[in-house]
Amino acid sequence: MTKKIKGIIALSRWIEVYDFTLALTLISVIFAQGWAGTRLLAIAFANFLAMTYAFMINDTEDAEEDSENPKKKKRNPISNGSLTKKEGWLVSNITFLLSLIIYAYIAYTTGLINVFWAGLAALVISLLYSWRKVRLKAMPVIDVLTHMYMLSGSIFLTSYLAFSNNLSLAGWAALIAVMIVSGYGQLDNEIRDFETDVKTKIKTTATIMGKKPAIALQTVLIIIAGIGFLYIATLLNDISGFLLRYLISFVPIFLLNALTYFKTKEKNYKTWLHRSLVLAAAAASLWVLADGIRMIK
Repeated sequence: MTKKIKGIIALSRWIEVYDFTLALTLISVIFAQGWAGTRLLAIAFANFLAMTYAFMINDTEDAEEDSENPKKKKRNPISNGSLTKKEGWLVSNITFLLSLIIYAYIAYTTGLINVFWAGLAALVISLLYSWRKVRLKAMPVIDVLTHMYMLSGSIFLTSYLAFSNNLSLAGWAALIAVMIVSGYGQLDNEIRDFETDVKTKIKTTATIMGKKPAIALQTVLIIIAGIGFLYIATLLNDISGFLLRYLISFVPIFLLNALTYFKTKEKNYKTWLHRSLVLAAAAASLWVLADGIRMIK
């Protein structure tokens, strides 16, 4: 039983999703002029479950391929035999339903029905992205577009729509910017795996375009995102107050993460720094929400 529980926890890959999911949820609520409270807790938990579902169904469907890779086999509980594929599907489906129920509850209790549709879209796209009978991630261009919504756009949209039925100009700008950054991240993964994907004849946007054009597209995306974030900065009130809260939050979070970093066998400085930066953004955002500060003009 203990082995199964550990397998379920490993399948969720929660450690890889909780920080950016929390930070993006809180930032999105700021853009929606929302507030701290039970609704914020509900949407944060629904988003967390949706993100873990995306990783669960991906590892369940990719278990066969992951078993050929020593690192992925060790990480994937289905590949290493901790869980069966049927158990992986069962746990994934339960997570899907729990997330959808919370989205539905928020929509029902607030009358903001669009949060339900945005959440449902995220969950369905996550399924189609990895499910072998469809596998959107194996379709060039579509792989990047679906990733943009699935792992960033959906978090922003559901969080925003949990407090407001329609996106403002600032909301649209932020949504587009975070989706573009997610597209950059997906291309980064495809460029990293380019040689392996070419050898194994896996079709991705990068392998179809070529490595250099994919890198060029990455550059274009990050420039567009940068322009978007600069524009968003002009729509914010008291950005210096947010930055001060961010810096105050970053120091203790960085030091706490250092304890974990020095205890692990495989030390990854980038992960330590990245997690500290993201969690500091979450802490600063929660601070702003708790103080009832309106950051959007």
